[in-house]
Amino acid sequence: MMDFPILSAILLCAVAATGLTVVIPARHVGLIKVVNAVCGLASVVLSAMLWSAYDPATPGFQFVEEVPWVPDFGIQYLVGVDGISVLLTMLTSLVFFTGVLTMWHLDEDTRAKEYFAFMALLVTGVFGVFLSLDLVVFFFFYEVAVLPMYPLIVVWGSTKKEYAAMKLMLFLMGGSALLFPALVGLYYIAGVDSWSLIEMGKATI
Repeated sequence: MMDFPILSAILLCAVAATGLTVVIPARHVGLIKVVNAVCGLASVVLSAMLWSAYDPATPGFQFVEEVPWVPDFGIQYLVGVDGISVLLTMLTSLVFFTGVLTMWHLDEDTRAKEYFAFMALLVTGVFGVFLSLDLVVFFFFYEVAVLPMYPLIVVWGSTKKEYAAMKLMLFLMGGSALLFPALVGLYYIAGVDSWSLIEMGKATI
């Protein structure tokens, strides 16, 4: 298990669902639903494997995967989990799968393709937020998760959906505006040449 990139595999489930939903023609609603259901179920299975393999007695992050991305700026694809993120990853995979099942009634007229594409993109961002240990990658996935929320609420929401969507987006974008300078400030205060939370955790701040 330690040699298998299980965190990347979980993230890839949502990425695959997003990409395949985009390329499948809208008229093939059944295939779109099956693809998302399979990807959602695969994420549940992988998350359950992660849950069972996680050792709560071991301190620090586990199942860490590290690949250099922009080394000149200390940015890397760095993922890992602790006790909280394991739980949140498991819950996200369950929401992904059940979200597909509960919206199974959608058809071409109710824009099923768009719904499943936006939902899979949202799940991709959420998985990335919970798994990322590089602050730049974390911020990237945070923005990925924010973008699909507006159309999901406006098109498939209920009651005061336009008001709710706009209010949520204002709060989330306001959070982004505050989050980015905070991450940059943390990077400079820590005095390390990496955006890694692991490295920043070793610094004296």
